[in-house]
Amino acid sequence: MERVDTLSIANDRIKQVDLIITESLPVQVYLQIRGQFHTACGGYPIISDRQNDEKFEVTVAFDTQRFPEEETPCTAGDSLIFHPLQVYGLVAGTYEYVINGTYTGSFELKSHNLIPRSLVKLPTTN
Repeated sequence: MERVDTLSIANDRIKQVDLIITESLPVQVYLQIRGQFHTACGGYPIISDRQNDEKFEVTVAFDTQRFPEEETPCTAGDSLIFHPLQVYGLVAGTYEYVINGTYTGSFELKSHNLIPRSLVKLPTTN
């Protein structure tokens, strides 16, 4: 049986990628992906990522088998997706990200990304 690839990479749908980093510890990092994603039609993207050393490799794709574009009853409008990068526990340093091999950028963690000891409350024993 021949396998049919039902995922379509979304490079043509992505219009802009911005990085959002929170200021409080532990730091949280999000990729804000703007584009035309047919989310009003139920065509949500499938996002996967993996970390390879100091690089986050993110893939944005669509299941074209579930929502064939020619059968979609509505038009695509601009949509925003916030995708969190798993940065908790990372050491201080510079990290890169790449989305679908096209959209790239980097960010810096200025300190180890852990909950500050001053906020950790251990239970007391009597």
